[in-house]
Amino acid sequence: MSVEPRVSLLDMVSCLSSALDLVSPAVVNHQKRTAFIATCLAEEMGLPLQEQVAVMTAGLLHDCGALSLQSKLDALCFDADQEDMHTHCEVGAVFLGKMEQRFPGMAQLGLTDLVRFHHVNWDEGRGEEMAGRPVSPASHLIHLADRVEVLIQRGVEPLGQVPGIVRRVFQERDRLFLPEQVEAFASLAGREFFWLALIYPEFLEDTLVEKSAAGPLVQLDLPGIVNLAQIFAEIVDFRSRFTATHSSGVAVVAKLLAEKAGFSEVESRLMSVAGYLHDLGKLAVPREILEKPGPLTTAEFNVMKAHPFHAYRLLTPIRQLEMVAPWVSHHHETLDGQGYPFHLAAKDICLGARILTVSDIFTALTEDRPYRLGLPLDEAVSVLESMVKDGKLDGLAVSLLAGNRAEFNDMRQMVQAKAVCGYADIQPYSK
Repeated sequence: MSVEPRVSLLDMVSCLSSALDLVSPAVVNHQKRTAFIATCLAEEMGLPLQEQVAVMTAGLLHDCGALSLQSKLDALCFDADQEDMHTHCEVGAVFLGKMEQRFPGMAQLGLTDLVRFHHVNWDEGRGEEMAGRPVSPASHLIHLADRVEVLIQRGVEPLGQVPGIVRRVFQERDRLFLPEQVEAFASLAGREFFWLALIYPEFLEDTLVEKSAAGPLVQLDLPGIVNLAQIFAEIVDFRSRFTATHSSGVAVVAKLLAEKAGFSEVESRLMSVAGYLHDLGKLAVPREILEKPGPLTTAEFNVMKAHPFHAYRLLTPIRQLEMVAPWVSHHHETLDGQGYPFHLAAKDICLGARILTVSDIFTALTEDRPYRLGLPLDEAVSVLESMVKDGKLDGLAVSLLAGNRAEFNDMRQMVQAKAVCGYADIQPYSK
């Protein structure tokens, strides 16, 4: 592949939004539903198009700072503790700030502060600022949309819930919510379409795409895709100190291996994207499993084994990443057919997936984990070579790594040291 792909920023943001809500059935599509509600409210109030797009995008990512399952579940309580809520808002602002630094078009939307303040109560006007900083009405709009979403009982016919939801929102008018936004919600709540649309994920996504199409379409070039994939990796990895630098290590090793294997420059850079995204599906794995200091139970390992499949269904719809999707989806397949989740035969595992598998295992072996310290370099390579003899790993990929082990390990250590600095930004908020 010599032509550089270009991917819609909305497609990538939507992918991450879906991934973030994998951790529990209780939060599936929470962010997309919140984005839909917020966008409908913004349209009802006649807000400018750019502000509608900003509200929608921030809604899709508003809980990206909720790094643990418990923090996500806590946020589903309508009267959740404000201090705890502001914690995940601050972490989310860190991640959004990084996106804005790398994508000037996003900075114009002001997403960082929209997410940072999306749980500030209106409090009869005192919520116009927090800690001496102004809080925009758009943040309050996302707050209202988020609280409306958590009031909707899943699996229960929605239209019969409307009077109770409207009544509860009006009870909090001027305390939690801006009065004029509550009025807009009351008008919107009278339309059956609004509630029925929230039931069907496919329709919900199509509606968000349609609404976003009216605004400026931001296209990411290959460097932009790599940059955004790196931020995705941080959101995945920073949930645990044991995985905080893992994907950054995999990405650089995979790119170097691809270059040594004769991949083109574009393909090699896409391999780094695959390295950053290879554990995207682990957002469905609770941190308690990631940090368990001993062997996983069968049930826990079943949860872990699902993560490549989640990545498969998240990335496959993004047509421009059709090369990356199988690399990511198959990185736990082995040549003897005993890998997971597809149990592919060797002939069905492409070289890119084989390279990513070797990169992932090498990086994991050399890192500290809850149950062991990282292995010395030569010992890690010996483990890989034994897996080749057992018919599990690709001999070419392992031989290329073994022959360049010092170079690969030095690069791994260098990029992971940088990743530690990024983890330090959110560590004070991690719990």
